[in-house]
Amino acid sequence: MKRRSFGKMMIMAATSMIAKNGWSRPLKAAASDIDLPSPTTGLHSVEECLNSRVSTHGGYSGTLNQQILANALWAASRPPLMGVSRFIYAATPDGVYNYDPVSHKLTLHTSGNKLSESKLAFEIGIATDPAGLAEDAGAALHWAHLAIVPFLENTSEKPVCCPKDSGYENANESWNLSANVHLVNCYGKMSSASGFKTNLVATSSDNSLPAPSVDGTTILENAMREPIFGDEFSSEELTLEEISQLAWAAYGCTPHSISSKAGLTVASWNAKYYLTGRIYIVRSGSVDRYHMRQSSGDDSTRDHRIEQLISEDRRAQLRSAVPRISQSAPVYFVFCADSTSRERLLEAGYCGSSALLQATSMNIQGHYCGGLNDTERTAMQQALGINDTDKPLLLFAAGKPIISSIKPSIHKSSLMISVSPNPFVNKTEISIISSPDQKVEAAIFDLKGKHIRTLVQSNQSKTSVIAWDGKDHKGRSVATGTFVCRVSAGSTIRSILLHKKK
Repeated sequence: MKRRSFGKMMIMAATSMIAKNGWSRPLKAAASDIDLPSPTTGLHSVEECLNSRVSTHGGYSGTLNQQILANALWAASRPPLMGVSRFIYAATPDGVYNYDPVSHKLTLHTSGNKLSESKLAFEIGIATDPAGLAEDAGAALHWAHLAIVPFLENTSEKPVCCPKDSGYENANESWNLSANVHLVNCYGKMSSASGFKTNLVATSSDNSLPAPSVDGTTILENAMREPIFGDEFSSEELTLEEISQLAWAAYGCTPHSISSKAGLTVASWNAKYYLTGRIYIVRSGSVDRYHMRQSSGDDSTRDHRIEQLISEDRRAQLRSAVPRISQSAPVYFVFCADSTSRERLLEAGYCGSSALLQATSMNIQGHYCGGLNDTERTAMQQALGINDTDKPLLLFAAGKPIISSIKPSIHKSSLMISVSPNPFVNKTEISIISSPDQKVEAAIFDLKGKHIRTLVQSNQSKTSVIAWDGKDHKGRSVATGTFVCRVSAGSTIRSILLHKKK
């Protein structure tokens, strides 16, 4: 659906508030700790931001305000982990900082200007544990890239971004890191940067896929705040429209071009588009290849179609090939490339996290699996009958979650809830914003709707924070997994998924 007229009025009001609230302040001078402003929520949908994302390679000038840095760092921390840990670094003209997503603070790592280019505002780099998990870094950097898109309209500063190998090389040489980053997003200001793109360019040449939507009802930051992530699915099949939308979000064409090459929803190292013709969709009745280029293969062309390779259900074989993937998803996307290099793994990570945002926007569930080994890759190739030259890099599962009447709500309302940290180990905090003097109830349920624990039943002030220590009503620690926090205030009910890990 198109953004309503009142939304545009709200944007104008928000722009005014930015100036009044000091959002345009430059970054503070170097300090051991910097308290970042809380991430803001814009008015643009997941689909709008994906359709408007551009990698801008140069022409930067000036600094960007701290709010843009805060949103980008927060976004980098939000994709569910593929490994054990993710380490987020930010470089400014004053120094290199560690970012702590729990406290939303920067801690000085090394002082001095270590930026790779003189006119950059800041850079964000991602390292991982295990060290070789570049696809997790890709997931984080993609969301950190998308996070600045809403500011194209809300501020005159026009932030732009590009993942750069020059930044990657400089960071690993001069940031004095204990573990190398996989890539660096470079951010700058550009007054001439293009704004939002509302035109659809991803149309099917053979009508094999319905046209995707380039606008939706789920705000980008809300989807990032609470992605619908889990590996247990209902048996309900996804529609072709839903599959089409996921394919577009993961690797579909958008209006921009780079050096005459048609751009996509995700970035690509030097616009190589390594996954072209190597994305497989596994569903009931078929294995299909997704194409975002026309049959000529010319990278200036745009398409949105699938090619059926096998007319039978291969999901059981895929599940047996890699038992650690979701065993119940109705649809799987297998992202492949011609090798398992860092650049290709990063690109697969972009795709997986982009598909997760889109799934969340449609109120369906997604789950990605990275860190594939050679044995798993070979088993997947054999299960799906795909070429030996197509190396599986990441698998994304999608479908309807097993939740009865309890669904996460991520649309704008008078009752707002957020959780941090999420995923969590020992404790998480639920922030609740509601109308004052309303009775607020908050309770935890498992995914089958079984009541685990009531957290609060009382009148609350407008803003309150409650904690859950991962225990049930008898004080017993619950198992790791996904739970639902359901909050009611007056007649309004909202729910959020909580992810407890080891």
